[in-house]
Amino acid sequence: DASTYVVLAFILEELDDEGSASSFSLSGVDQEFADGKWIEAYLYNLEDIEVLNHHHHTVELKLGRGNDTKVRDIIFANDDEAMTFCDILQSLGKLQAGQAQRRLEDYLSKGKDLGSKVQLLVEVVSAVRLPVADIASTDAYVTVHLGKNQVHKTDFRPNTLNPIWTVDTGSLFMLDMSSEQFFGSGDGLMFSVYDYDALGQDDLLGRVFVSQEDLLEGSGKRKEFSLILEKEYKKAKGCKLALRFRPATPADIVFMKALAAGKKKKVVGAFAGEAFVPIRQHQPANVLEAAGGLLPGNLLKRETRKTKGGGREFRVKPEPDPERPEETKWMTEEQINDEALKPSTSWIRAESGSKPIGRLHFELIGCDGLPNKDSSIVGAATGGVLAGKTDAYACIIYEDSIVNTDVVFDSLHPRWMPWTQRAFVFDIMHPTSQLMLAVLDYDSLNPFDGDDPIGRVTIDPSNLRPMTDYTMQFDLSTSSLVANRKLNGTVTVRVRIEWENGNERKALIKALNPPPEIYVNVAQHRDFLASHYAIIGGGDT
Repeated sequence: DASTYVVLAFILEELDDEGSASSFSLSGVDQEFADGKWIEAYLYNLEDIEVLNHHHHTVELKLGRGNDTKVRDIIFANDDEAMTFCDILQSLGKLQAGQAQRRLEDYLSKGKDLGSKVQLLVEVVSAVRLPVADIASTDAYVTVHLGKNQVHKTDFRPNTLNPIWTVDTGSLFMLDMSSEQFFGSGDGLMFSVYDYDALGQDDLLGRVFVSQEDLLEGSGKRKEFSLILEKEYKKAKGCKLALRFRPATPADIVFMKALAAGKKKKVVGAFAGEAFVPIRQHQPANVLEAAGGLLPGNLLKRETRKTKGGGREFRVKPEPDPERPEETKWMTEEQINDEALKPSTSWIRAESGSKPIGRLHFELIGCDGLPNKDSSIVGAATGGVLAGKTDAYACIIYEDSIVNTDVVFDSLHPRWMPWTQRAFVFDIMHPTSQLMLAVLDYDSLNPFDGDDPIGRVTIDPSNLRPMTDYTMQFDLSTSSLVANRKLNGTVTVRVRIEWENGNERKALIKALNPPPEIYVNVAQHRDFLASHYAIIGGGDT
C-alpha cells in the first residue's frame, strides 16, 4: 500500500568494451506527487558505495567515508531488480579497477615523461561564499582523499564564509607515490569542505574533484573550482574552492620534510604563487599591572649604559647575535651602525609560482628620523615617568610575496642587524616589477585596528645593474600621491639583482610584455592593513 518508493537513478558515462564509470546518484521520487521528475537524494563516488547485505528485494548500502558514512536500505520492486543492481555495482567496480593501467598508458602515449614516481605539491588556498552552516557563519576545514585514502586535512578556520589557509593551518601537502598507485586510486583527488562542529557531527558542505591528468598538468597557478554542494546547501551561489598544484621540486621535497618534522626552516613560500613571512617580535609581551595593562614589559629594560672610558653603549635590538651573544649585547652607536652594514647571515627565500628569470636580494639596514608613535600611550599609563618610542618593523611586497621584518622596539633610529629577520631573496617573474616597502609601528595592544603607519616607499629595481650591491636611502612618505606626501624619516636598504644564468637578454624580452596581475592572500586583519598601506598608502584610493 506504500505510495512512495526509493528508486535508483544511474548517472554513468557510456559503457563500451573499455567501459568507464566512476559515480552515480541515488534518487528518491514520489511517484504520485513528483510528476515523474527525479529528485537527487545522494551523490557518491563509486568507491564510496559498498553493499553490506542483500536480502530479497532490499539492499543494505554503506555510503560515503569517514564521519560522512551513512547506511541506507534501498528497497526494490522485486528480488530480480535488487540482484541486477548488485551485479551492476560489481561490474562497475571491476571496470574501474581495470582503468588504472589504461589511464596511465593513455597519459604516457601523449608523450608525457612521468617516471616511476609521482611527486606533487598541493595547496588548499581559500574558499569564498561558503554556505552558512552554523547560526550565522561556518567553521570550515578541508579533507583530501585519493581513492578511499585520506591524504590530507586542514585546520578549521572559525567564523568565516571566506576562509584562508596558510602553512600554519595546514594548507600544504605533498603526494609521493608510484605512478601505478597514483592512477589506480580512483579518479583523482577529492576535496571535501566541512563545517566543524564541536558538539555534534561535522556537516559536509560540498566537494571538488580534480583528475590525475589535471594534477600532473598543474603549473602552480591559483585555480578556482565550483563546489558541488550537498542538497541542503544547493541554494548557495558562487561557492568556490581555490587550489594550487604542480610537480614538486627537490627544494619542495626538502621543505615539506622539514615541515612534517616540525623543524624551523628559513624557507617560505615553497608553494607556487605566494609567500608570506609574518612579523617577528623578540621582546616579551608581558605588561605591568601597575600601568593598567598599557606598558610593554620591554620598557623595564635598561637601554643604555656608561662604559669605563666615559662613553655610552646601547642595548642591541632586537636581540644580540646568537653566535656572539656577549660581544653583541651592548655596542656604541658607531659599532651598531658598522655592524648593520655587514652582510646578512640569515636569509629567507620567498619563492615564486612561475619559473623565475632572476632573483632580487633585499636587505633592510635601518631607519632614521622616525616620528614617535608610542609616547602618548605610555605617558598616559605612567604619568610621563616612562616614555616609550616607536616599535618599528617593515612590511615588504614584491610580486607574489609579502614579508615582514623583526620588530625593533623603542627606537626612532632602528637598525636591523645581519642576524635578524631582515634579508629576503625574491624570485623575479617580470623585470619591471616594483618593490613596495612600508614602515609601521607595531601595536601589541590593539592588533585588530592594525599597526600605526609611519611611511612608505616604492623602489624600482629595473634600472639596477646585475651582480652589484646598491645601498640606497629613501625618504619615507605617508602617501603614494605626490600632492598628499608628508615626509616621516628615511629608510636605508641594500639591493642586488641576479638574472637566471646571467641571461639579461631574456629579462629584456620579458619586459616587452606587461607584468601579470597578482593576488596574494593574508589570513590576519593586521597583515591586510599593513599590506594595503604598503601598496596604496594612507588615505589614497
